[in-house]
Amino acid sequence: MNKTPIYNDELPNLFFPWALKVSNIKDLLFVSGHADVKLDNSSVNFPNDLTGQTKFILKQISKSIDKAGFSIKDMVRMEVTLTKNVTDEQLPELFGLLEDYLKDSPVKPAGGTLRFIDRLIGKECLIEIEFILAQ
Repeated sequence: MNKTPIYNDELPNLFFPWALKVSNIKDLLFVSGHADVKLDNSSVNFPNDLTGQTKFILKQISKSIDKAGFSIKDMVRMEVTLTKNVTDEQLPELFGLLEDYLKDSPVKPAGGTLRFIDRLIGKECLIEIEFILAQ
């Protein structure tokens, strides 16, 4: 697989490219939205803690990716959904966690739309993350 990031001179230079050309694909992996939920689905592990929830989600996604035989370097798209309970002041730390998670990937994925919604599957869930990977 080949990944080519596309940047736009008329837009800010962000951590994620504005577009990502992906060619010579053998396999795709769609990682459904992961949220911070306990195994019995009774509640969350980190109530009202965006950092704790994000770290938990990324750890669980890593397990799914590894089990499928992919790696973070194969990521081509990321989608993040937040509840309206997340404040603008919390965003820099969230983006820092995502950048750290992707630090070993030489070509960053295209960042999808950052959505703010009323709520997620659990009332205490603040964030849901999903990925698309390609090999």
